[in-house]
Amino acid sequence: MKIVSIVGSLRQDSWNHKLTRVAIDILKGKGIKVEEASLAGLTLFNGDLDDGTFPGPVAALRDAMHSADGLLVAAPEYNHSIPAVLKNAIEWTCRPPNCWTNKVVFAMGTTPGRSGGIRMHLHLSDCLQCEGA
Repeated sequence: MKIVSIVGSLRQDSWNHKLTRVAIDILKGKGIKVEEASLAGLTLFNGDLDDGTFPGPVAALRDAMHSADGLLVAAPEYNHSIPAVLKNAIEWTCRPPNCWTNKVVFAMGTTPGRSGGIRMHLHLSDCLQCEGA
């Protein structure tokens, strides 16, 4: 089994990177292969660029997701929703062929705010359910 982890924060020392590292250690301890995908370097989605070919970092993310059995997504809550970098990644990866369709996704997140990230989780769940995850 192969899982691809995606962190919706570009800060390498973010709480969500730390949370993901703990989850990855647990998964690897159970013999599950985990590949860490990076959202750094993704071009902002632009329909003019949507011609069936993808910029290098986007193509690498899409390839990793297509070859995965499941996805682990961790993100902070920014302004009561999902971070822009994660939304941008969703925009790129839902282009045909959709990388989210029929994928099992484990979504988690942490944030210093009192909500604990619940609003991010609700928005992320809505986005991914629309994409067939």
